[in-house]
Amino acid sequence: MKKARFVKAAVAVLSLSFVLATPANAVDLAGSGASFPANLVEGCKAGFAKASTHSYQYLSSSSGTGRKNAIAGTGQFWFSDGVFPAAEKPASMKHAPIVAGPIGILYNLNGNAGKTLSLSAATIAGIYGGKITKWNDPAIVKDANKTVTVTKYVTKNGVIVKNPDGTNKVASTRTSKISFSLPNRPIKVVYRSDDSGTTTNFVNYLKGAPATDLGWTSSGVFSTAIKTTGTTVDAAGNFGRFLGRGSSLGVANEVKLTVDSIGYAEPSYAGGASRVANVYNASGSPVDPLTPGAVASFLSAAATGTEESKYSGVAGTAEGTYKFNYKTTEKGAYPISIVSYLVFDTQYASASTAAAVKELATYILSPACAQTEGAALGFAVITGKAKETAEKMIAQIGSK
Repeated sequence: MKKARFVKAAVAVLSLSFVLATPANAVDLAGSGASFPANLVEGCKAGFAKASTHSYQYLSSSSGTGRKNAIAGTGQFWFSDGVFPAAEKPASMKHAPIVAGPIGILYNLNGNAGKTLSLSAATIAGIYGGKITKWNDPAIVKDANKTVTVTKYVTKNGVIVKNPDGTNKVASTRTSKISFSLPNRPIKVVYRSDDSGTTTNFVNYLKGAPATDLGWTSSGVFSTAIKTTGTTVDAAGNFGRFLGRGSSLGVANEVKLTVDSIGYAEPSYAGGASRVANVYNASGSPVDPLTPGAVASFLSAAATGTEESKYSGVAGTAEGTYKFNYKTTEKGAYPISIVSYLVFDTQYASASTAAAVKELATYILSPACAQTEGAALGFAVITGKAKETAEKMIAQIGSK
């Protein structure tokens, strides 16, 4: 009898401990979608759990998968680097642009220790269009060997400091001669083979940047684009040079493993044998994507909020989407910067779920996530009008 009472008491204590350790209002969220923001979302998981009563899991795959899961109602939040097509988007779902960062041009070349390759939009387009097939092509040599001017901004806690007239405060302007030895070897071109928002943004950049000739017309998956070029690709000797891989991690790993390759992914996926190139913007300055303020200065030239409704494809509504200005002449702007949208529902079945998703979105947008965790990964703090737009969209989570 005494033993039975002891066992019952022990069970009661354990049960009470579990209740105390698990707040009554805690919500476990499940998310999925774009691989671009995955490192930031994962990096902010512990901080969010500490700052709130909730937790979450995020399955990184692709923007297309995120949108499909949103339509199917699989999980409670989704990420997409591309805008949800109006014809497919459920009426109750909207975008919150809460993650900002650069698409890095990753490459794997032997030699040139301590040096970084610089590439222009026209050259990148030539490589992905199948017209530039070798590393020592004159266009790449020209980009990599010239006198350049690099501008850096004054930043504080990840935010660009402004002059009294509203312009960006310049920390330094340096002119120097860059040089890079390039081999006479074929370029292995790595692209996203899945339904990728990163690809959509990358292609939009190539289309929107000055003096580019893509050689193909698809705005979606590169495998489709390569097929549509038909004999043009084969005649240029491109068969077998293009390697399709799923997810940003898949592209980055292929570049790491393949000498003479080039690919595109969020820079935090780089490492090992791969490096991240500087990219020339419309002012003619080569910009390191990880330079503080480089992403923010590019995004500041984009149309957002009420301005963007004409671009969103959703008539009469402000969807929180961006229209980027790839021709901005802001000298320190990194020209392949993007936002990743949290796709959310305005009609969650549970008020507690809606509140938890709203808390998560607010936390990811905050400096506690974007700066504290994101800076080292290359992500940027969203500020100014762009932040106001994001906050207006977050306010609509679960609004019905």
